Amino acid sequence: MIAPLMSAIIGIDGSSILPRRTGVGRYTFNLLRGLSDLEGDHRFVVFLNSLRHPFPPDAAFLRRAPCRARRYRIPGPWLVKAWKRWEAPAIEWFAGRCDVFHSPATYVPPQRHGARVTTLHDLYFLKHPEDCHDLGGRYLAERLPRVAPALDCVIAVSRATAADAIERLGLAPERVHVVHSGVEERFAPVTNPETGAAARERYGIPSEFLLTVATLEPRKNLRRLLEAYRLLRGMGGEPPPLVLVGARGWNQDNLHRTIAELGLGRRLILTGFVDDADLPALYSQARVFALPSLYEGFGFPVLEAMACGTPVVASTTPALAEIAEGAALLADPLDVESIAQALREALESETARARLIASGRERARQFTWRRCAEQTLAVYLRAHSLLSK
Repeated sequence: MIAPLMSAIIGIDGSSILPRRTGVGRYTFNLLRGLSDLEGDHRFVVFLNSLRHPFPPDAAFLRRAPCRARRYRIPGPWLVKAWKRWEAPAIEWFAGRCDVFHSPATYVPPQRHGARVTTLHDLYFLKHPEDCHDLGGRYLAERLPRVAPALDCVIAVSRATAADAIERLGLAPERVHVVHSGVEERFAPVTNPETGAAARERYGIPSEFLLTVATLEPRKNLRRLLEAYRLLRGMGGEPPPLVLVGARGWNQDNLHRTIAELGLGRRLILTGFVDDADLPALYSQARVFALPSLYEGFGFPVLEAMACGTPVVASTTPALAEIAEGAALLADPLDVESIAQALREALESETARARLIASGRERARQFTWRRCAEQTLAVYLRAHSLLSK
């Protein structure tokens, strides 16, 4: 076996940090920042590819040791199709020869040398391929099962995702490593009333509201959330308006039809994509945060809301139950009444609210990006140790 590396060259695909950052982009950015702060002699070569998006100003650390950014402007769809059809160009063409190459966004490019590591955020594209209509989802559903046997190590962001990987991809359990993501330090209670009011005004949000942060797509279970909200209105008293924050997903027309059918137009606010800088203020001011997803691989918004001191209602889906670990009210995602009752308790029971706020903040403190970076580096070194001479 190859001796343990004292000074490794580690390649990482950082392309997901360039456009508007959703979950994977934020994971990659914070992991890179965490790795750059670790002590040691390891070097990180970061492959960045986007035809249109400029180099992000908050990623200047990638241009300093121990990191080195290598920027390319190749059309993403072209590159994905080339990898899929010809298994070329190899990642070494972009990042040079590395001891380990990590694909945080699961794309797993062709690779000729070194250990292969990828992060699995979820396996929705395999469990529910009928819901994956984008190029990325289709590519992963076809490519990942084919390349999985060649992966030296897989990072799963939750025990639930690890179990899915072992079952769906046939991976040996010893090759799958659970490394929880972190919560950014900026997610903390925003107590300045002017900051809070300014954030709300930008999106037309009143002072009292319920909040959901999610891509507007079927697996987020928004129809049942809306039905639960309508049921909640009939339980006595008028709940605050429901605010849906999130970028457009597929099948959004059905969501708009549901809103019209349920007569919720005046009680519902769809903000679209919200600037990351405004999220802590919105979380902090929400009366309750709800995420009753049918499937998640991790659940950043649950932890972010907890860190901001907001009571959380989540679903019993395995990853959310794992991440919340008793610090949220859990509801059956298939049972509208269960969701409505959990919302009602989180809104009206001061005892429940106090418990959820305290336990949620404590739970969120357990998820740090430094710990994630340290554990990820350990996986890199483990992956390299598994290579044959």
